[in-house]
Amino acid sequence: MHTKKQAKIQWLAFCASLGAILPHASAIVTLGGTGNNFTTPPNGIGSFEGQLGTGAAGTTIGSRIMLTATHVSGNTTGVFTFNNLTYNMRLAATIDDLAVWQIAPTDTKTFATYAPLYTGSSETNLPLEVEGYGVQRGPAITGGWLWGAGNGQLSWGTNTVSAIDTDTQLGETPNFGGDFLQYDFNNNPSNPNQAITAVGDSGGGVFVLNNGVYQLAGVNSVVDTVLNSAGNPLQAALYDQFGYYTQNFPGGALTQITTHTPESSYATRISSKLNLVGVVQGNITPANAAAFPINNDGDISIYTNMTTGAITGDALLTIGAPFTPVVSATLQIAANSGTSEISALTIAPGCSFDVTNNHVIIDDVDPTVETSILSYLASGYNGGKWNGPGITSSTAASSGGSYGVGYGGAGVVSGLSWGQVEIGYALYGDTNLDGVVNGDDFNVLIANLGRAVTAGWQAGDFTYDGVVSSADFTLFVSNFGKQANGASVVLPASDWLALDAYAAANHIALINIPEPATVTLLSLAGITLLARRRHNI
Repeated sequence: MHTKKQAKIQWLAFCASLGAILPHASAIVTLGGTGNNFTTPPNGIGSFEGQLGTGAAGTTIGSRIMLTATHVSGNTTGVFTFNNLTYNMRLAATIDDLAVWQIAPTDTKTFATYAPLYTGSSETNLPLEVEGYGVQRGPAITGGWLWGAGNGQLSWGTNTVSAIDTDTQLGETPNFGGDFLQYDFNNNPSNPNQAITAVGDSGGGVFVLNNGVYQLAGVNSVVDTVLNSAGNPLQAALYDQFGYYTQNFPGGALTQITTHTPESSYATRISSKLNLVGVVQGNITPANAAAFPINNDGDISIYTNMTTGAITGDALLTIGAPFTPVVSATLQIAANSGTSEISALTIAPGCSFDVTNNHVIIDDVDPTVETSILSYLASGYNGGKWNGPGITSSTAASSGGSYGVGYGGAGVVSGLSWGQVEIGYALYGDTNLDGVVNGDDFNVLIANLGRAVTAGWQAGDFTYDGVVSSADFTLFVSNFGKQANGASVVLPASDWLALDAYAAANHIALINIPEPATVTLLSLAGITLLARRRHNI
């Protein structure tokens, strides 16, 4: 669960309708002088910064890759201006408030310069430089300055990382979750360039000094805000929040701040998101992706074809939506990545989630969500090819018809808690996903044979067509007595007797039934009945 860090935060982007690049102004607010530094940012960091759309800052990190904040745009396409050149961009992925953009394939230009990334885990107390296109410093007020106007110029300032806010939720409406680098505006007289962000600074790069080199460690997301005596947000850069107000929840009672507390800025931390960034960069390839799981409990959205390791940490996973235009994308979990665990799954029309030979646990599944997941499976099944839109498995598609993508919930699949379901590569017939097709699965199948069902695979509906039919029985019998790796397994004699008795009672001819201890294959000659019949004695 996320931890509440601040009662109120301020968006760093101006409000605009979803689907358009948000308008931005300038610049980072600093303590000394006029409150803004419009000179060229020091240490070369300005050579990595450009503008997405009409002003949102973005930082190049590769010859074709740029990072910015997720919330600055509701589009999957955009134009990025960098070093006086324009680039056609497409959104590759977002993770919390970090957006990874790449130059569109139709645009052959590349970025001449790009920032090195901080790849450590100890940003606290490191000096930082920050850039942005936010508003200027305005008139003085108690404890700071109001936000002023903007002129579209890049500005910069310095500070120090005061804390790493791990697994943190900032604010109430809207909520920002994830890992953040916090830097405080504490009126340090020895640093006239001490900086805090203002509206318009979203997406600007935060560079930390590591071993003598400034490396990109975050992108600006949000800043603390307080309320005036009327309960309205105070649009200001404050080195002291003393005397202003806060609320525990929207519309709640105003509480005056009685401690001398500085305002803080928060940048989405990149070091905890390097595996997804690395996939888009190409540093992590499909061949080695299984060794680089993506651990995140916030929002992950995929907008292009990619292969990743397991996704863990209970993330909300979206493929192809909600930004516009909706794109066709396939997320593949690399083979042998192990079990993923997510809290929600949304797949846009025309998009796919390829689990290969892995399993995925999905939490927080209610009946409506279950219906959606089963529809993804039915679409992905695609007549047994397992290559349709929705939930698919390229491994099952190449298995020769022995494997599919199974589905089961708590009470059926061992180890699941109430509200969880599991999907995954499995032998046809393995209703409970325990890795063996045996008498337990047979009992489920015959209980539902000939009936309409809504629970999919766990009810014996291996084709996800809503009916347990002869097609499902055929798939089951072909794997009876097998384990997940395809090898035979010794079953109790009672399992074989039950299958044989059922076949005899229902005029089902089973051909080439070997001895139970050496069984390798059962083939079904024909099924004359789809449901259990009662016979006169």
